[in-house]
Amino acid sequence: MARVYLVDGTNLLYRAYHAIRGFSNSAGLPTNAAYGFTAMALRLEKEEKPDRLAVVFDPKGPTRKHDLYSDY
Repeated sequence: MARVYLVDGTNLLYRAYHAIRGFSNSAGLPTNAAYGFTAMALRLEKEEKPDRLAVVFDPKGPTRKHDLYSDY
């Protein structure tokens, strides 16, 4: 049976943004979220070796999560 990993991209990007501080490119734009997100996704792939890996993001605006928990 294939091992399929479904990753909450919004959560991973949020974690990456707050986990790494002070990363920026030569123009001064912050790159900490992109770097951290990529590093965490690559580490997951390397350590877990899933057959398939999908990263999904929340759409703009309220979602079903807000219906389940209004303080989300």
